[in-house]
Amino acid sequence: MEDIQLISRSDAAKMMGKTPGYLATMAYRKKGPRFIRMSRRCVMYDPNDVRQWIESHKVETEE
Repeated sequence: MEDIQLISRSDAAKMMGKTPGYLATMAYRKKGPRFIRMSRRCVMYDPNDVRQWIESHKVETEE
């Protein structure tokens, strides 16, 4: 099994330009990137899931 590098909510928020609180609210509302609940108070993110979520929310504009 390959090692999966997980990142904290704080690091995921930095990738998105948001605060950890914003990500916590999104998770509570079942929105945002997928996360892994390690314990009742600890969640981690796969950076690939965060990148994929960001990519899926890009909006095309006319130039």
